[in-house]
Amino acid sequence: MRNLNEEAFRRFLLPSDGRPLFDLSLPFAQAYAVDAAAYKRFLSEKSQKSLTALFPRTPSRHIESLRLEDGPVPFSGEWFFKIEIGQDVSIGRNAKFMAHGGVFLGDRASIGERSLLITAGHPIHPSQRHLILTGPIEVKEDALIGADSILVAGGDSQPLSIGRKTIVLPDAIVTRDVPDNCVVGGVNQILLKGEEFFKAAPAGAKALEERLTLRGLERLAASEQVKRDGIKISGNILGSTTKEAADYQTVFSPSIAQDITQRNAFFASSDPDALDRCFLVPPVYFSGTIPTVKERSILNYASSFSSPCHDGIVLSEGTLIAPYAKVFSAEHAQIKLEPDVWVGAKASIVAQEGESITIGRGSILAAGAKITQSVPPMSIVVGSGRVLRSISDNDKLAVPNEWNDRAYCSEQRASAVRTMARKSLKENWVLRR
Repeated sequence: MRNLNEEAFRRFLLPSDGRPLFDLSLPFAQAYAVDAAAYKRFLSEKSQKSLTALFPRTPSRHIESLRLEDGPVPFSGEWFFKIEIGQDVSIGRNAKFMAHGGVFLGDRASIGERSLLITAGHPIHPSQRHLILTGPIEVKEDALIGADSILVAGGDSQPLSIGRKTIVLPDAIVTRDVPDNCVVGGVNQILLKGEEFFKAAPAGAKALEERLTLRGLERLAASEQVKRDGIKISGNILGSTTKEAADYQTVFSPSIAQDITQRNAFFASSDPDALDRCFLVPPVYFSGTIPTVKERSILNYASSFSSPCHDGIVLSEGTLIAPYAKVFSAEHAQIKLEPDVWVGAKASIVAQEGESITIGRGSILAAGAKITQSVPPMSIVVGSGRVLRSISDNDKLAVPNEWNDRAYCSEQRASAVRTMARKSLKENWVLRR
């Protein structure tokens, strides 16, 4: 298995080729540990040296020109060694990079507060979602990524591209390429397009007034989509827009996550053995009853749950809740997620008083979907609950037979963790090569 692991890891270091990766190998675990150690060192020192070490693909002169906001966590994420940063780039507070597939930020690009760049995905069929698909994100020169927006690369070898001088408005979700000189908002909605609407914006310009001509501002304000959806087009595009989760009564925090005893006490209704087979990424917010977490589940960063009663939210094996997703069940209502349901980034499921919503086995709720009624099994759902299509065996990818064996892959993961505990990172082949 070692040769397979090493071959997969070398593929992981290269540009994405669109094929799935065997994600449970020892080299992945070791590289993650090295990356996490570099990030922890940066948070502790906040020095130019530690920042340079965190982004080894970026020239030191670009690191010197990088603009970060003050705070205990200027940005967060993982696989920073796959990020390349141009000259005079700006990164807002608490921006998060899931950079498995690689991220390139062009000269003078600006990344807003709490924005999220996701470059890791999974095959569509439930039997293969334990594998990883990676796809790069490229934010080109002078592009502006608004606060609380989410960019998602779909696991293709071609990068998700945000064009030169293009503006992604706050709270937008982008899963498709956006050309140069565009304003995009909502979910993949191009609201304005054309070089004639854009000024030669200075680096660091944060407001549309500094980026767009008067004609461009008027055209954007007159857009029916902007009026209908209440899309923000004024003020500091890179700054705060979304209310923090202060209304939630309980938070699964990093300190709780690091202590197994505290974690088990926090999820008191969940089986400790099942929790061992889950991936829980703090902070996760709860109001009312904390639902029972089943094995193979993933509760992700800044997702939230609200239910006033026991069994108001019912999770099953293999549940995935992506970052910033929300599950809200009112009084005398219930939301049930059947096995292997995946809820995309910023998607929401809302059951009003007395309602019952079931998300069928194996279904995927796309990023930004808003669900208010039941979803059939094995469905891909977008927008306001529209079923895009069904998932079938035709969605299975051609991979080695053992990769389809979830139990086998789980054992490989456990073996990698055990080996990691026994070996020093200094003896790791990843660091030697």
